[in-house]
Amino acid sequence: MKYGVTVKANDRVDFSKLKRYAWLPPHAQPVPDIETQVVAAVDRAMADIGFTKVASDDEADVVIEYLSMLRGDVDLDSKRIQKTNGTRREYRVATLMVSMFNPQTLEPYLRLRSDTMLRDRAVADVIDQTVGEMFERYPGRQKK
Repeated sequence: MKYGVTVKANDRVDFSKLKRYAWLPPHAQPVPDIETQVVAAVDRAMADIGFTKVASDDEADVVIEYLSMLRGDVDLDSKRIQKTNGTRREYRVATLMVSMFNPQTLEPYLRLRSDTMLRDRAVADVIDQTVGEMFERYPGRQKK
């Protein structure tokens, strides 16, 4: 598994013309502490690249959403650990995706995804850094 940030951008979109955004409602029941931190970090990153947050998708050039999950990855190339009945090394991984869409058609414009190995860190400890790394890869990024 590749860790780090991946970007999938719609080649037909002129990202320099996008200036206003609104949040889509969440699909799943968010974890309140995580949601607050992710939304705040994304809001800061959007402002940093010149976006203004608006109240509704009627006023927005794009709508955005995020999805997050935790998973465990197993290193199949590692030696079996005798103390644990022959299991292999496992890693906790946090995945965060921020997606941007056309507000009228929901055509995908951009997907930023980060897969971060947590090691001994808590999810909350890596959110700000992860979002910052994701938005460093925003197409045509011009820092405010």
